[in-house]
Amino acid sequence: MQADANQPTPRFASQLGYHGWLNDIAASSGAKLVAYQNLDDFWLATGETSFGLSLNWVRNNMISKPDDRFGLGQYDFDLVNGVRRPSFTSGLTITRWVSDPHEAMAYVSRSRTRALGAEPATGKPTPPGFTSINLQSYGFARPRYDHSGQFQRNIQLMYGNENGVQWSEAFYHRLMRDLSVD
Repeated sequence: MQADANQPTPRFASQLGYHGWLNDIAASSGAKLVAYQNLDDFWLATGETSFGLSLNWVRNNMISKPDDRFGLGQYDFDLVNGVRRPSFTSGLTITRWVSDPHEAMAYVSRSRTRALGAEPATGKPTPPGFTSINLQSYGFARPRYDHSGQFQRNIQLMYGNENGVQWSEAFYHRLMRDLSVD
């Protein structure tokens, strides 16, 4: 990735990056892992403004990591004993070191993949132990509102389509079963 060649960000979980973050999650938690995916998700995969500006996960990772906006503060890297460490700076001085992996992944570390919810079930590599649910089978498509359609749609549309045809299993029933709360 060109952006990483010009300005590298942490790669591995041990450095507060993405790589390896989910490696042992299934084994350590004993949880059933299900990936709900929409390959055409506007914000994760295909988003573009009417005048051609990309607005999606991949583009955001290329241009906004680390988050070096001007104003109240910015994220950056500083060299400490030969090791690059993520930091948050306010004004001209380092306010604090970034040590929370969630903060680092959101504002500092560039992902080297597409978003999990935009990867195909047959993606390479398929996350080990995952079951995949294609949200397109529930009528999710490319529009912006389908990025969080399960929260924005009328609840009736989560049981069947707009023509009144019932899904083989209602979305929320499937979700509750996958979360083991049924």
